[in-house]
Amino acid sequence: MSSPPIIGILANITFADYLGTDHMYVNDEYVLALEKVNAVPIIIPPIMRYEMLNTYVNLCDGFILSGGVDINPIYFNEEPSTNLGTVNNKLDAFQIALTKKILRSRKPILAICRGIQLLNICLGGTIYQDMDDIPNKTILHMQKSERYRGIHKVDLEPNSKLYELFGDSIFVNSYHHQAVGVPGVNLQVVGRSSDKVIEAMEIKDYPYGIAVQWHPEMMFARTEEMRELFQSFVEACT
Repeated sequence: MSSPPIIGILANITFADYLGTDHMYVNDEYVLALEKVNAVPIIIPPIMRYEMLNTYVNLCDGFILSGGVDINPIYFNEEPSTNLGTVNNKLDAFQIALTKKILRSRKPILAICRGIQLLNICLGGTIYQDMDDIPNKTILHMQKSERYRGIHKVDLEPNSKLYELFGDSIFVNSYHHQAVGVPGVNLQVVGRSSDKVIEAMEIKDYPYGIAVQWHPEMMFARTEEMRELFQSFVEACT
């Protein structure tokens, strides 16, 4: 029997006012979902010693680029919008450097929410700093209902891994105020919501590289399709 794959989850940073210090964390749904599909999750904190990045890449069989705070527009050559939220330069610089090394290793990637935006920037794309920056009218993308509940549909393109998993459409949850703008090099747009916002992309000519704007880990416990997504990712890592 083969050993379960080790999956690195890129951690986030938040400032805890009551302690006056930064916290590094991931939401527990990522860990619980990976545990349920027989993977070993480890949390990768942002560090300043970049010579250690190869250790992370060699240790893990696959990586989840997790959700989190906004990405500083300096990394895609823009000035900050008035609606830009919290950013953290240490977090951005570390995750961009690590993601580029992961891409060179060609190890499996599942990018979620901030993760799809991070991946896009690493491959030369841009993001909308806020949904209000999108020229056309958009639907609600920051839901107020339960975290696990799908609130809008995503239409999927044929000849994509997500189409193979879900068919021509899937209902998803939505917790984002930034979104992919211009897709990066070798990224194929495979899913959009009805307002044409990019909701899913896949890396062309890559063993397994799926990026989604929604939060499948929050839907995992109640939605069979999201369990299949995590299962397909872990199988690619095995």
